[in-house]
Amino acid sequence: MTKLIAAFWGDREKDYLHNGKPTGEHGAFRLVLRRLRQQFGSWSVDDLGPLALKSLRQSWVDDGLARL
Repeated sequence: MTKLIAAFWGDREKDYLHNGKPTGEHGAFRLVLRRLRQQFGSWSVDDLGPLALKSLRQSWVDDGLARL
């Protein structure tokens, strides 16, 4: 999973800059990807399914970063 996250961010990071400065989306993506890596970085991409994503979403809700 960590390699997939790194590949995604390495390819997309430049898309979330405006005049060379990070946008709000840049920060949001970094936060989401960091949490994804913390919780599931050691997992295989094939093992990530709906229950894991629900767990990730619940961690955001618990920390006040999202709401249901």
